[in-house]
Amino acid sequence: MEYQWHQQKMQSVLREAEFYAQRDGVSFMLTYWDPEAGPKDEEGALGDIGSKVYRIEQAGVSPNATANKRPIWWVVREAVPTMEAVAAYGVEVLEADESGGYSDRTSRYYTSVTNDDAQAPLYAGADTVDRFLTFLEPNQFYPQGMVCVTVGKKLVYGPVPLPVNQAPLVRVTDGSSSPLFFPPPIMNRWVPVQQRINTLVSKGLESIRLNVGGRFITKPGAVTQETMVGGQFSAIEVRSWGNIDEAIKPVTGFSIGADLKEFLDREIQQFENLSGWNDVARGSFSSEQSGRAILAIREQLERTMAPAVNAASESMSEWAWLCIEWARWGYTVPRSIGVVGENRPDLAREITQNDLDGVMDVYVDPETMTVMPRALRMYILEDALQKSVIDVREYRQRMPFGFVQDFSTPDDVQEAKGKRVAEAIRQGLPPEPVIWQDDEGIQQTILERDILLAANVDPAVWQAANQRWTELANQ
Repeated sequence: MEYQWHQQKMQSVLREAEFYAQRDGVSFMLTYWDPEAGPKDEEGALGDIGSKVYRIEQAGVSPNATANKRPIWWVVREAVPTMEAVAAYGVEVLEADESGGYSDRTSRYYTSVTNDDAQAPLYAGADTVDRFLTFLEPNQFYPQGMVCVTVGKKLVYGPVPLPVNQAPLVRVTDGSSSPLFFPPPIMNRWVPVQQRINTLVSKGLESIRLNVGGRFITKPGAVTQETMVGGQFSAIEVRSWGNIDEAIKPVTGFSIGADLKEFLDREIQQFENLSGWNDVARGSFSSEQSGRAILAIREQLERTMAPAVNAASESMSEWAWLCIEWARWGYTVPRSIGVVGENRPDLAREITQNDLDGVMDVYVDPETMTVMPRALRMYILEDALQKSVIDVREYRQRMPFGFVQDFSTPDDVQEAKGKRVAEAIRQGLPPEPVIWQDDEGIQQTILERDILLAANVDPAVWQAANQRWTELANQ
């Protein structure tokens, strides 16, 4: 799954999905087999898994769907330029009229969307046709489900059984507690507060506009003009008999500043608490607050962030499950997968469909609701050193980056060699030789955990691992 995360550039894909989920309440990720992706051999690309984001207005589902019940069927709609559709699928995608020509009844789906981030600017002025991806979930009548693709008026693919065990769509939400399949976004709660803030700001600007230049009560025609004298001061010409105070009288300005500031501060604080971006998130605390109060405030912040983080973890668990299902279907040719992770060097192993057989369970644990500050990570690192969980060498290695995620062994270099040896034995390759600099305890633990005590290990692999373990024990 680490390989798929990097291969599919999921950081960017998930960011897009979360953006639409926060704005609309829900978005969708379609997983599919991309024949142009993956490593290449003499015959071309081997193909690999891809993910694509769809917005709420692009998806339709059966009426039975709820937040906790998958739809019976899904329909995903997207616009394709007419010229591209005709080139790829033929003129049959258009509807023939009585005169033998082709009508202009093509979709304006994207151009009708008013969202600023929609594809309307890309397709402005261009004719488009709709492409529908229809998925039927496995049921008693269709045990393997069904999928078909329609472009315009032409069925271009299917109907065929689903390559995976469910419709390859992942529902992404913003963490709303609504039981609806299309829930209202949490951001809707922010709108009334933002409206009040906008009203307060407009009233403040109106008050400044009325009072900044002075206000006067005058008799009709008393004030004729205002003249700048020498660029230094302004002279107002008054035409009136008698006392000038009887012709023009200044009006004392009325200030709403104190009330406006108090009201505005309160509304901004409410908006920050709703959105989660408040003083706690910014790391600012009053010196008068006790440690218990700070912990309580931080817990409140985590409760604000928790729904979105939990929703993302659930969505990515389903995405990971679908990716392994696609790999079961598409990894017909053995391929080397590079495993990249923090606190350990790159590893690589060759996998095929057979490696993914059996019962599968994938989940993403939402361990932390907020990002761990570097100061806290450094504190945890120093505490681990003081408690002898790691040694000084390991502390120096972890200190520049503040790595605290994995304390499985006191030395990552020794652990890396142990993993390489275990992987070589598992693949039937000659492992690296035993040298005096090896930490026997660490490497023996890895052999025990990965091979010797694991279930369903090939006897030849187990024998080779046990021989290596004995060699380390003798040294």
